[in-house]
Amino acid sequence: MFASIFCAVLVAQSQDFTDEQILQMGRTRWFEVFTQENGDSTAGMSQAEWTWAAVVGRKNDRAIARLPKAEGQGWITFRKDLRTFGEQALDLEYYSSGGGTIFNIFGSSRAASSEDLVDQLLRNAVPATTPITSTKVQDQLKKFLKANAKGGFTEDHRAEIRRLSGLLPKSLDRVLNFAKRRPATQSRGILNFVNDCLDDERF
Repeated sequence: MFASIFCAVLVAQSQDFTDEQILQMGRTRWFEVFTQENGDSTAGMSQAEWTWAAVVGRKNDRAIARLPKAEGQGWITFRKDLRTFGEQALDLEYYSSGGGTIFNIFGSSRAASSEDLVDQLLRNAVPATTPITSTKVQDQLKKFLKANAKGGFTEDHRAEIRRLSGLLPKSLDRVLNFAKRRPATQSRGILNFVNDCLDDERF
């Protein structure tokens, strides 16, 4: 669901600012500037975050293009796997809870955070994070799947819940396999990101 929205809006950005100006502001200041100019409605807040995701995404494109081909392909695959995992987890919550416009903000924020993490990893500048193991993340996934297993208000939604519940473990495995090959600080950053994606307030 949110994957198609992300692709559709990824090229959007405020015509009043260049990528460099937006990056110079930083995510928080950019969000404030954009919503002051365009309103702090759900649509306005979502667009601010989609734009940040697009701008950092283009920065990441350039950084990956400078890497040796094989290394760059590895980052391209990981970036796709990370985004897919985040989208699937959010989609599962959407169908389980019945959805709502608030998920537009959740989706745009997750896309922005995903690109931020890739940027930090590429620059080897991941902030210090709480120590965490892959076992803890896998346990969190089990709780997440259980919490969302019985939701859904229509048969179509319940079918999506079953489909996504089957996909998520495989998507997580791909992300964890990449994390295992990274230095400890980077690995912790990745594990904490996916763990946050599974942080469901219902358990």
